Amino acid sequence: MDGQPIYDASEGEETTSLLPHQQRRARRLRPAVGAAVACVAAFGAVAVVTNARTTELRRSNDPEIGNVGRRSAAKTPTIVISLLDDQGYADVPWLAQDAATQSAMPFADALRKDAGGVDVKNYHTWRDCTPSRAMLLTGRHHAQLGMHVPLLAGATAALPTDEQTIGELLEKARPGAYHRAIVGKWDLGAASPKYVPTARGFDAFTGFYNAMIDYFDWTIESVAMTDIAGTILDAQRNDGPSPKAAGQYTTRFLRDAALGEVAAAKTAGKALFLYAAWNAIHYDVAIPDAHALGQPVYMKAVGLGLPQERALALAALRIVDAANEWIYSRLDRDNTIWIQTSDNGGEPHKGASNYPLRGGKGSGWQGGTQVPCFMWLGANLRGSLKSYEGLVHVTDWVPTLIGGALGAPEALPDDLYGQDLWESLRGNSEKKREDILLLATAGTGDDAGEAMVSLRTDRYKVLIGQAPCAVGTPSSEYAGCDCSADRTTVWVSDLLEDPSESTNLNCGDALPADVRADLADRLAKNWDMHVQPAQRPCYDETRAATFIEAECSYDDVQYYCPWLAADVADAPRYEADVPKSTHFNWLARAPDVCIKDADSAQFDVTCENAFVLDELTLTTDHMEDCSALRGS
Repeated sequence: MDGQPIYDASEGEETTSLLPHQQRRARRLRPAVGAAVACVAAFGAVAVVTNARTTELRRSNDPEIGNVGRRSAAKTPTIVISLLDDQGYADVPWLAQDAATQSAMPFADALRKDAGGVDVKNYHTWRDCTPSRAMLLTGRHHAQLGMHVPLLAGATAALPTDEQTIGELLEKARPGAYHRAIVGKWDLGAASPKYVPTARGFDAFTGFYNAMIDYFDWTIESVAMTDIAGTILDAQRNDGPSPKAAGQYTTRFLRDAALGEVAAAKTAGKALFLYAAWNAIHYDVAIPDAHALGQPVYMKAVGLGLPQERALALAALRIVDAANEWIYSRLDRDNTIWIQTSDNGGEPHKGASNYPLRGGKGSGWQGGTQVPCFMWLGANLRGSLKSYEGLVHVTDWVPTLIGGALGAPEALPDDLYGQDLWESLRGNSEKKREDILLLATAGTGDDAGEAMVSLRTDRYKVLIGQAPCAVGTPSSEYAGCDCSADRTTVWVSDLLEDPSESTNLNCGDALPADVRADLADRLAKNWDMHVQPAQRPCYDETRAATFIEAECSYDDVQYYCPWLAADVADAPRYEADVPKSTHFNWLARAPDVCIKDADSAQFDVTCENAFVLDELTLTTDHMEDCSALRGS
């Protein structure tokens, strides 16, 4: 059991080579004002330098950086996926609406603008955390995986062990070539040792198993089916607790762990695969000593009169941006693939912004599923493209990296939902994705009251099962919207003309007949191919209460750890009696509710009511099916 990250920044970490020489001397002369302030100063140091240097990404000759920037003949590329948590569509400088946000992530902005940057403008994920992360790491649709809902601490459910992660696929594609590491949020189940990252194809893991933790003390902030609240630490290193994490700001600790994994890969003589799953800006956002922050972006946000939640979120993004720059500075830049995006849309009432998109995290509107994304390619890998307008889905990264970048399509499973877009993203191919089944929640398991289906093409989107009200941006004013409206409404938007989804083209004759027929056909084909055949894993809530009996402590502090046996049987799968696609043949169906010209960008209402779309729910109770399969 190793409670420490491999890399441990020294007390004088502000002497990093990211700082010009004179600035490093000046910082060392400044007295510390306490641990929290010192931590902020370290991040502030990076921020100052970034503002001065990121308009042009230059290779450094500083010997402290080692091999950074030197041309490598390695054929196996370094791969980094930097995943922000709950970062909204407008939470990046290039899509921002205010000066504070425009200055929040200068390194990311410079990397995107650099010669190797590719702005992925039409990127889509899922509306919530666990399913989107499962899709990212497997290349399979959440409907195929049977994962429709977020997992909370204490849940026994997990990513099924018969699904292969990108870690396992990398080993199949290039045996022994990669050091495969995760730092940050796992969120795919940890009830048994067989579910944790080091058992799912990854060599190293530093972070937390569950959906949300405190930014400083690492205590769990959400627990399912137990009475535990805020008393258990979820700080992990490989297969055991990481006591050193407690009290350390999560972004800083995870940054140091990531730097350690860069060093570990070099020591092993292997290429690096790093999945950096930051907890920022998941609520409740916290930053080191907000009263002594010293970050220009925070002060700028306050000066603009932005809400405190917004100022904190932007400051937290600035710290992650600096952490990403530290990681980037240690890489072989000629042979690196860097992907940066968010797991789902932002939460406006927690400081994020999805403007001008409608809705936010948890909703089926674009604000819940369309997020910022860019890819950066080193000199040995890049193509001619700077901006990609085609559709890209979260499931596309696995086949794009394994099949495209590594040239090993034979290592991929046959039934992935994701598509290989490697050559398209580099400007070498006209191939494009024709449509995306954004949501296919069939009303199973815990999600029985939230059935929802959505599909989009490059222009149009159809959404079934979403109440008209939704969390939205940027206003905090309540709109006059009936949250009890019938969720069987079929809402169709022209996203090229109406990115805010304010007008339902399914009302009257607004939608051309050929467009209606094409959307219905695409929805039916996607449903029959990817949803109907799927077997759902049973979510066995009955065992969750045993979590409280697990003994996992270090120095009399209790940590979250697996409590089921390593050889526990996987949750059985059952045949879901999901209705056939004929239920979506709405060619001649009059919409139940038509809301036209809604001021959707101003919606800031969360519907608490649960509405069941009868056509999408199971015909028999899913828990009875699971009990029969378990023999209980």
